[in-house]
Amino acid sequence: MRINRGNGFTLIELLIVVVIIGVLSAIAAPSFQTYMGKSRLNGAARMVMSDLMAARMKAIKVNRDVRVDFSTGGGSQYTIDVGDVEAVTKNVQNHYSGVTMQSTVTSVIFKSTGWAGANTIIVNNSL
Repeated sequence: MRINRGNGFTLIELLIVVVIIGVLSAIAAPSFQTYMGKSRLNGAARMVMSDLMAARMKAIKVNRDVRVDFSTGGGSQYTIDVGDVEAVTKNVQNHYSGVTMQSTVTSVIFKSTGWAGANTIIVNNSL
């Protein structure tokens, strides 16, 4: 029986590779956490913006006021209400953990013309 000793890796070579991977992971971890926080915040802001735009389009389409209420859920929920037709409650925390919202008013009311007045909605990332 003949043993071929030129193939494979030694234990020392494998340990060196494992140490290098560990050091690179330790360097990359804080940067990755920052990226994930920014990604959650960006996604939540896009979610709120798209729902506000959908409420505006719905107000124009059905020719009646559409109310987006931010007073429910302690800063993470909002309700889109089209009067007696339908009401949908959205929770930002279901999709983006650690993200909360603050609004200058308790609700935004889109008129049938699409106008809503001056309102500010702040999306925060607590993580």
